[in-house]
Amino acid sequence: MPLVSTALTTATITAAGTVAAYTISTSAYNRDIILTNGATGSGTAFTVFVATGSASVSTTSGFPIPAGGTLIMAGGQGGGQIGSSNNVIYATCVSAATLVVGLGSVVSNI
Repeated sequence: MPLVSTALTTATITAAGTVAAYTISTSAYNRDIILTNGATGSGTAFTVFVATGSASVSTTSGFPIPAGGTLIMAGGQGGGQIGSSNNVIYATCVSAATLVVGLGSVVSNI
C-alpha cells in the first residue's frame, strides 16, 4: 500500500458545486495520486464524485469516493495518462466537502 506524502492541495467543494481540484503534470516524474474525501458528515450527501472533465463529473457519472474514503490513481502523475487530452481532476458533492490531493511516496522494493 502506498504511503501518502505531504498533501499537494486541498480543494473546497461548495454544496452542489464543481471545482477543478488538481491539474496533473504532463511532464513530472510518474507518481501515484492519492485523492481523499475530507468530508466529516456521513451518508451519500457527503460522497465526492471525481472525473477528468467538468462536463463528465456529476453525482451520476463521476467516480464516487465516500466520506473519509481514498482513491489511489496508480501512475497518474506524469504524462496525463488518465485522460486522452484532459489532465484536470474535477470534483463535485451534494453537500459541502473537501478533496485532499497528495502524491504516493516513492518506495521501491529491492
